[in-house]
Amino acid sequence: MSISVIRARLDLLVSLLDTTTGQPVNTLDVRIYRNGEPTRPASRGGGNYVFINTDREDFLMRVVVRGYESCDVPVKYAELDERVPQCLLFLMPSESKKSGIPVMDYSGEDPTITAIEAINIDTTNISFASFTKRDNSMDFFSQARTSLTFDNQYYAILKPDRKGYVKVRIQEVLSAQKVRLYDAPPPEELEKNAPIARIIFGQVKDGQYTIRVRAGRPNDRYIICKRYDDHEEFEMIVFGDDGKPVNVQDSAEESE
Repeated sequence: MSISVIRARLDLLVSLLDTTTGQPVNTLDVRIYRNGEPTRPASRGGGNYVFINTDREDFLMRVVVRGYESCDVPVKYAELDERVPQCLLFLMPSESKKSGIPVMDYSGEDPTITAIEAINIDTTNISFASFTKRDNSMDFFSQARTSLTFDNQYYAILKPDRKGYVKVRIQEVLSAQKVRLYDAPPPEELEKNAPIARIIFGQVKDGQYTIRVRAGRPNDRYIICKRYDDHEEFEMIVFGDDGKPVNVQDSAEESE
């Protein structure tokens, strides 16, 4: 009697997160396209979708989810982990009327901008302690009652001048208060007790940029980061009672 051996290889794991909350996108209305053709990845719950035995050739992935802005992502396997190739996507809710999610917008036009991000500096409960260059490990203080998982991977350490931040990517959680980073952050821009915040990602399309945050805390301060090919620019804003963004510095100058 012959024995058949069926081998299953994970060729891609797609994880969908709501960028305004950091939580998985749990909805049945998810469509994923491969080079324009619809695909049927298997759902594994928690916003995770897997491609099994589909080959590992680079392709353009388009993700369409009800209540969120669609996004196009080039999948490049040379940039992914060979053992578990994961594509972590941060989805931005559609405007409030379309998504049913109350959000506040910061948007504009800039033909040279390449990406836009933000952090909320009034909701963080994690602080930087130290960094060890030998193994790219970072120690931190946490005021959270539960252990941190760092599922979102991308975080920001506030700079000493409190006007910008250093972006870091978590590679591995080593203990309750230690993680390993992919790259070493600039040591001169790290300060003990500096707040660490989760990064909120926006979208840039044809020179139009948009980033959205959940409504409900109009006095929270956000640091916006606009990224360009050769530099980055920071701006601190708050959202007024009307939901419109106000530059903190401009607001302070007007009150003087």
